[in-house]
Amino acid sequence: MILTYFKILTVTLLLTSCAPYITEREPPKPYVTTSPLFKPAVYPRLAILVIDNTRRFRSYQGALRQIEDEFMRSALNRGYTVAARSDIDEVLDELNLQRSNLTEKEIAEAGLILNVPAILIVNINNASTERYYPSISVQGARYYSTTVSVSARLISAELAEVMWISSYTGNYKASNRSRENEVQALPIVARIVASGLPRR
Repeated sequence: MILTYFKILTVTLLLTSCAPYITEREPPKPYVTTSPLFKPAVYPRLAILVIDNTRRFRSYQGALRQIEDEFMRSALNRGYTVAARSDIDEVLDELNLQRSNLTEKEIAEAGLILNVPAILIVNINNASTERYYPSISVQGARYYSTTVSVSARLISAELAEVMWISSYTGNYKASNRSRENEVQALPIVARIVASGLPRR
């Protein structure tokens, strides 16, 4: 069970039996880079594609869906409309493309078929829980750290170029090495990354 961030941070973790939370002093911000060519008004409709580069969550489709939902919610709140998930899967199948190792050109081609001016590619780059040794510890206790890294790229379908990038890596204390730590952390980090999407 994830207990807290290493640095002061506010999150709410929904668990099966309880919902612990940490009060937040200052919301975390993603690292964002925007192309000078990017004009949000030109991109009213987006398609969102989540890619698990870690290949650790094939049996956790619900976690991937939560990540997609975080970006969808952020896009809708900022004035964009979003293509249906089923349409994206259909186009990828039609083009015989795999979600992993997609090039900007292939992504742009899929965007043109979907009739969207841009595709938002969300990558899970790292998700792991490792033991660590604090300078001050309780004898016999074990300490674990969960690290999750998510990034997003907005690619223009017309130009086949990256218009916007956002990324964030979250570090959390955990009580064990269960993968559930990473599953719980993923949507939290995704929400932070998605918060960098500009308003239209």
